[in-house]
Amino acid sequence: TRAKEKLICVAALKDMEKQVEKWAAIGALRPIPPYALSGANQYALWLGVPLLRHPSAIELRKLCVRPPELDVDAPDCFIIRAVPYQRPEDRELTGENGHVEQPERLEAPVLKPYARDALRDLPSKLTSTAIPESFWAVEAQEDTRLTRQETSLRRPFFEREARGLTPSEIGTAHHLFLQFCDYARCESQEGRQAELERLREKHILSEAQADAIRLDRIAAFFTSDLYHQLKTAKAVHREFKFSMLAPAGEYYAEAADFPDEQVLLQGVIDCLLETGDGLVVMDFKTDRVSAQWAQQRAEQYRGQLEAYRRAAETVFHKPVRGCALFFLHCGKTIWLM
Repeated sequence: TRAKEKLICVAALKDMEKQVEKWAAIGALRPIPPYALSGANQYALWLGVPLLRHPSAIELRKLCVRPPELDVDAPDCFIIRAVPYQRPEDRELTGENGHVEQPERLEAPVLKPYARDALRDLPSKLTSTAIPESFWAVEAQEDTRLTRQETSLRRPFFEREARGLTPSEIGTAHHLFLQFCDYARCESQEGRQAELERLREKHILSEAQADAIRLDRIAAFFTSDLYHQLKTAKAVHREFKFSMLAPAGEYYAEAADFPDEQVLLQGVIDCLLETGDGLVVMDFKTDRVSAQWAQQRAEQYRGQLEAYRRAAETVFHKPVRGCALFFLHCGKTIWLM
C-alpha cells in the first residue's frame, strides 16, 4: 500500500542512546557504504542513519556525541521525534475534574495459530539441483525441521592457481566444455583437442580449467549410444533454461495440506532431445563414481530429473519417454525413467 497523505513509521529501540551513536558512526561516512547497512537486524537502522543528517532530527542528534554533518538541502517533509519509554505504573492520567485517573488495563487477545504459519519459512523459489529427492521418498520423522542449504564461499583465484582445482571445480570445467563445445567436431580426437584449445583461447575455460579437462572421458560420451540418440533426434536443445510454477506440496512436507500453494521451480537441462515419440532428458554428471555404483548414485538425482521431466512436458506439451544421466568419470549411462 502507498500512503496518500501521511506515512507514520514507529520504531522501538532498546538503549536508544547507544543505537543512535551507532547510526551516527555510519552516517558520518560519505557515501554511506551498502555493507554497513547489510547487517541490519531492524528497519530502524536503515531509516535512522540517513535521517540523522536531516535538520528535523534535532531530538535524535542531541543523543549523539558527534552527530553527522547536516544535509541542508534535504526536503522539509519529515517530523522526527524521540519519545522516551515510560513504564505503565509510572503514568498518571489527569481527568477533566483534576483528579488522577488510573489508565484502563487492556487484556491482550488470545491469538489463534494461523493455519498457514507452517508455510512462512518455505522459500518461494526452488532450483532443480536443490531437490535430489522428493520428501515423499524420505521416511517421515516427527519434529523434523527443514534443512537449510549451507553457504559456501568461492575460493580466491590466486589460491586456485597456487593449490590447483578442487574436484568440484574440475567437474565444473568439464560441464563448461560440454556446454560450449561443437558436438560435431568432438566426434574425433583431433576435433576434441581443437575445441579444447578454442575454448581456452576464447577464455571460456581458464588455463587451469583447460589443463584439467580429461579428453578421454569426454570421448566416452561421443562414442556412446546416448550420443547416437542425440544425432538422430529431430531437434536438440542444449542448456535449456526453464522457470515454472509447481505444487509446493510435492517438495515440502509442510505444504502437503495446501494444494493451492505453489513454488517457482527453476533449472537448466543440459540437453533435451525431441524425437518422433517424445522427449529425452539428458544430464551430465562428474561425480567420482565407478560403473559398479553408478546406478546407486543416480538414484540421488531422481528428484532433479523428475523436475526436468515436469518442465519439459509443460513447455513442449509432449511426453518425456526417458531421462538419462551420463557419468563422465566411468563413461556409463543410467536411465531413471
